[in-house]
Amino acid sequence: MDLNRPPVSTQPRGSPTVTTKLPAPNKKIDAIIQDSWTTLVTRGGGDSVRMIPIHTHRDNDSGLLFVGSPDSDDDSISSTVASIAVVHVVILVHGWMGNPMEMNALRTSLVEAFVSGADEEEENDKNDTDKVALLVHCAAANNGNTHDGIAAGGTRLAKEIRDLVGRLDGIPTTTTRTTTLSIVGNSLGGLYARYALADLHGHFVNRDGNVHNSNRMSDNKKLLVPAIFATTATPHLGVGHGHTYLPLSSTSSRTSRRWVERGVAFVLQQTGADLFRTSNRHETKIVIDDMTFNDIYVEPLRKFHRRLAYANVHGTDFQVPTATAAFVDPTCTADKTHRVLKYNNHSDDDNEHHSMIRCIVETDPQDVKDIVPSDNDDNTGTAKTPAQLATALDRLGWTKVFCDVREHLPSVSLPRLFRRSIGDDGDDDEPSSSQQQLSSAELYHRYARWNRDKFYFPGGHTVMVANAKNEAYAKWNKAGKPVMDYLAADMVQTLLSMPSSWNNAGDTTAAAAATTTTTCEE
Repeated sequence: MDLNRPPVSTQPRGSPTVTTKLPAPNKKIDAIIQDSWTTLVTRGGGDSVRMIPIHTHRDNDSGLLFVGSPDSDDDSISSTVASIAVVHVVILVHGWMGNPMEMNALRTSLVEAFVSGADEEEENDKNDTDKVALLVHCAAANNGNTHDGIAAGGTRLAKEIRDLVGRLDGIPTTTTRTTTLSIVGNSLGGLYARYALADLHGHFVNRDGNVHNSNRMSDNKKLLVPAIFATTATPHLGVGHGHTYLPLSSTSSRTSRRWVERGVAFVLQQTGADLFRTSNRHETKIVIDDMTFNDIYVEPLRKFHRRLAYANVHGTDFQVPTATAAFVDPTCTADKTHRVLKYNNHSDDDNEHHSMIRCIVETDPQDVKDIVPSDNDDNTGTAKTPAQLATALDRLGWTKVFCDVREHLPSVSLPRLFRRSIGDDGDDDEPSSSQQQLSSAELYHRYARWNRDKFYFPGGHTVMVANAKNEAYAKWNKAGKPVMDYLAADMVQTLLSMPSSWNNAGDTTAAAAATTTTTCEE
């Protein structure tokens, strides 16, 4: 497949789509998914499961990729979605130097989980359920263009999502239709997605059920319910200030002693400057800091029903180490803000993915304005500290999933002289049964440190998401598919929850769990 242009279907135009009473075999699902960058699946309402590849086209004037055929007489989205009560739109966003096929494993897992749920409904004779659709789209706006910075990539992504949503808006409906939006950003794609939210905010249903008042859309536009915002190995704290695999500066360095980082950032162009959180004469703001404290980015992120962050552990991710992917910081010792939901317990079921899910924690959302020391009362010049960024993000309320893919990576035993002593923690990095609340620093010391007696090849960045951007990557990274199965099952379970749960989108708790405004730093 030519990854620089949209896939072209081998089906003749107008041929019937796949329809089956039972979940389609994996090979059939794979064939449909490989045929396009967008997959539409419908279920419920007493009908059979239908899976349809939706093709993309490139606009001759703008050069942008758009979803669906430009020929309105041959639009499989319109003919399928018209009678559907709920459409769950899921956008998968690739990372640096990636392509739309990068997240294919997750797309397959989402379709499999959605179809599997339909099978369970059929077995339980629940054929009177509303007709529901899952529309999974692999974003292509940044394909071959990931060097010009987070702002440029995020803007392109927002345009692509608005085009897709616009296709749904223009489809006549025979029922009252609800459209939800979920986004999964991989690596740099997670930062693209956070930036894009500022442009998408006007589409969101507010907590009171109305459109966001500051950017009201015209009445004929469909409103989106922000459902799930997930990131996989995304550098939320950037990669500067010691957040590289081999630290190029200390985490406490703000403007001085960062010449090595600045040199690497220069080579990586504007995206490098953004990731290393360095400012230059052309940029007045540090974009990662701005996305963390500026309400135009924070408020739309807060409105999502759930926020998920997946991170590799124990030095297995060269590109995005644990501390920045899970935004944990060794100086955040005071408050035990992370509630343990699950840790390395294989006894409850036999699913393979549990061997790679080391720990799951969550932070509670806080309805308070962040009070963080600023530089000249604005976000210019000097970068905020990693602790300030981590604390601000935690206050939005996240579920963090720590993944351990060491068993699928090449390793070599270290000589005794170089083995790390782990003191009182012993060989077990799991919290004890009495530790139901952990601080950010405790999570950092448990999961951000390298393995004590072996060196593992740090290829977890692509393994965890079963990165499939080409055939070689797909073979090398296939061991991570169970992690994507876990993420997909979690997402589908959330999306298929009772429709009434969407009436208060973004309000994940009845009241804020905490109101403290202190930071980790003294």
